[in-house]
Amino acid sequence: MNSEVSKCIKQLKCNGNAGPDNLPTQFYKVTNSFVRFPLSIIFNLSVQTGELPDIWKVASVTPIFKKGLPSHPTNYRPISLTCVGCKLLETGIKTNLLNHLLRNNVTISSEHGFLSRKSTTTQLLKCSFFRLEYSS
Repeated sequence: MNSEVSKCIKQLKCNGNAGPDNLPTQFYKVTNSFVRFPLSIIFNLSVQTGELPDIWKVASVTPIFKKGLPSHPTNYRPISLTCVGCKLLETGIKTNLLNHLLRNNVTISSEHGFLSRKSTTTQLLKCSFFRLEYSS
């Protein structure tokens, strides 16, 4: 589990702000060798008990200007800043779940929504090709 946590930390992008716990991404990257073991314990306990640390359930919502007049509230979109620790847990769960689904052939070939190198664009292309192939 330590190596999985370490791998998730290394994949973090450093362009975001700190969440409600005020621990930025850079903290996890610099202290990777020290925090990966305690984080793996927290992650395992969280998965086993179905509970999260309270701070991980909180988000700091920041309005980001889109376009138009800055004086109109509808010209802003909300961005929720969550704790990096919770993002790491989510990444680990997603990775393990996806690996399990792929390893056991649970996914179907028409699934494009969450697989790497597949997207809604590739799904539309496949549907368009299928339609062209069978309409001729």
